[in-house]
Amino acid sequence: MEDLDLKCLVPRKRVNVMLVGNHSAGKSSFINWYIEESIQKTGVAIETSGFTIVHSGKKKDSWKGEASIEYFEWLDGVDKLDGGSVTPNIRTEICASKARQFSSVNFIDTPGLTDGQMEYPYPVDQVIMFFSDHCDLVLVFFDPIGQALCERTMGVVEKLNDQCADKVSYYCSKADTLDDAKDRQKVLIQITQNLSGRIKNPHTFDIPTIYLPNDDVDSEAIPNNIEEMCELIDQTISAAVQHSLNNLRTDCETVVAKMAEAEEKDAAANASNSSRRLIKLALVVIVLLFALVVPLAIALHKLESVFQVLTNLKGPGRGSWGAKVAR
Repeated sequence: MEDLDLKCLVPRKRVNVMLVGNHSAGKSSFINWYIEESIQKTGVAIETSGFTIVHSGKKKDSWKGEASIEYFEWLDGVDKLDGGSVTPNIRTEICASKARQFSSVNFIDTPGLTDGQMEYPYPVDQVIMFFSDHCDLVLVFFDPIGQALCERTMGVVEKLNDQCADKVSYYCSKADTLDDAKDRQKVLIQITQNLSGRIKNPHTFDIPTIYLPNDDVDSEAIPNNIEEMCELIDQTISAAVQHSLNNLRTDCETVVAKMAEAEEKDAAANASNSSRRLIKLALVVIVLLFALVVPLAIALHKLESVFQVLTNLKGPGRGSWGAKVAR
C-alpha cells in the first residue's frame, strides 16, 4: 500500500483488553483468575514493572520485547518511543488455557502506577497511551487503599478519557476487603469525587465493585460484578468482529478510490507525455525540413544566378561569347 500512500492494518484476530490502575489494585490477580492459571506474579510488592501481553497459545512460552514486537503487528512503532527504552520492558506470556473466552483475548497488564520515588525506565504514560490506541477495552482498577488518590493514575485516566473515553470502564477492585457497607460506600464516593473533575460526562458512569470469588465472602452482602465485567469482555469480542468487518469494507473502498485516483493521474501523465512526444516529433520534422530546404534553396538560388550570368554573356550579337558558344 506504500505506492498508494495508505496504511491499512491487518484485522486483529483477538481483542486487546488493557488493565490500568494503582500498584496492587488486583490487575494481575484478575488475569490469573480469568485464565485459571497463575501466569502473572501477584503480591503487595511491585511485581509488574513492565508491560506484559498475556496471549493464548498451544503451549506455555515467554517472549521478550523484540520477539513480541515482531509477532504483534500492532506493536509497530512502540520501539521508537523514547529511543527504544520500552522494548526491554515488554514481554509476552503464552498460556494454553482454554478458560472462558481467553482464546479470543489478549490481556495487556500494565505497570502498577505510583507516586513518589518510583521511577520508570521509560515514559510510562506515553506507552500506556500507545497501547490504548490498539485496545478494544480498557479496564481501570481502583482499590480501596489507593482509591483515586494517585496523581500519576489520575493523569493517565484523564488522558485515556480525552483519547478513548468510549473504551474505558472503571471498577472498584478488592471490594471484599471492606466488610462494612458504609466503608464501601464512603470509598466509592471518594473515588467518584476524585474522578468527577478529571473525566468527561462524570454523571454517565458508575463504579461497580469487584473481587475474586471467595467462598468465605457473602456475595449478597458485598456485591460482586466480576461476572458482569466478563460479559463486557464477551460483548467487546462480538463488537470487535463487526468492527473488523466494517474496517475491512472501509479499507477496501479507500483502496479502490485511491487506485482510481492513481489511474486518473497516470492517464493524465500519459496524455501529457504523449503531447510532449508529438511536440518533440514535430520539432524534429521541422528541423529536418529546415536542414533540407535551406541548402536546396541556396543551391537553386546559385543555379539561377549562373543561368542569369550565362544569359547576359550570350547577348544579341553573333560575335559575342554567347554566340560562339552557340555555334
